[in-house]
Amino acid sequence: HLVSLELLLTYFWLIMVCLAPFLLGTVAAFDFYFYLEIWFKHQWNQNSFYRVRNLFCTPKSAANSRCLAPPIYSPNYNNLTYCENKYGYSDCGDVYDRAISSAIVYGKALTLTQGAVCIFIILLLSWSIYTCHKIVTSLVVTQSMNDIINYLLLISISGCTGMAYYLWWIKGYNIQYSWIAEFFAALAVAQVTAIPLGIYAGRLKSRTMLTIYLVLVSSITAGLALSGALGLFIAGIIPHSFTPTTYEASDIACIKGLSGCCCCDYPQGMRHNRCPEWSKQDTISMVVADLQIAGAIAFISMLYVIGALIVASIVRHNLKNYKTDYI
Repeated sequence: HLVSLELLLTYFWLIMVCLAPFLLGTVAAFDFYFYLEIWFKHQWNQNSFYRVRNLFCTPKSAANSRCLAPPIYSPNYNNLTYCENKYGYSDCGDVYDRAISSAIVYGKALTLTQGAVCIFIILLLSWSIYTCHKIVTSLVVTQSMNDIINYLLLISISGCTGMAYYLWWIKGYNIQYSWIAEFFAALAVAQVTAIPLGIYAGRLKSRTMLTIYLVLVSSITAGLALSGALGLFIAGIIPHSFTPTTYEASDIACIKGLSGCCCCDYPQGMRHNRCPEWSKQDTISMVVADLQIAGAIAFISMLYVIGALIVASIVRHNLKNYKTDYI
């Protein structure tokens, strides 16, 4: 059989691109495991969850009736009276509790399975990278990696930009280290600057430009490490250090577009009626989950930046010895 080095090289770099989504998927699966109960509770009455209700509600005909979550946020709410008046039954609470408990058990098992599958795929990808590298040899890989590794920084830029946008709402609240959103934005801008600098420094074989590039990429690496650690740190302290008022918690739930939020378009004078479905504790739990994902994205992005740092160091070392292998 013929071996195409060009196709193998393309395959090698495609695997490098695929690594990030699976790493993020693994982290998200195990992170979501701890918040699945909250998510199920607030998704339960949505139309998109009908098939889930139909699967776990007994009888199945109750999926759109007494198996729905009761409106416990309503004033003067009485489960028995509400159930009898609306559906003509008195067992709404029992039907709902049994169904959602079974669904959560199933959902947690499915989430753990997805996480395990992601880990297995990451191991396969890692083995593929190793095998591909052995076949095409380091020399062939290094001939292409200066340009490509810089283009791979687009993955990191996308992650940082997304987190800056997603966490920007934090700036409006009294949360420690709320500048993390701006920090992610600054890291994205720094990487946008680094891409053309790294590409042209390698093509022009300029040691001076490569030195500047190395300093910039080293700073970005340190910044991503800091933002990753900071995201996880804030996630750990925010349940204790951030105590929003009921109004603030409702505003956050509306800003984040949490599932099932009612009345988010109400004017400021009616803030007490906004998103009564989400308690302060549940809202903060979702904020914690977001910050944990932000920390994970920062660390995953750092892998690509470290790759760029290693490549630039190799190129500079080859230039120093007047033995560069780059075209």
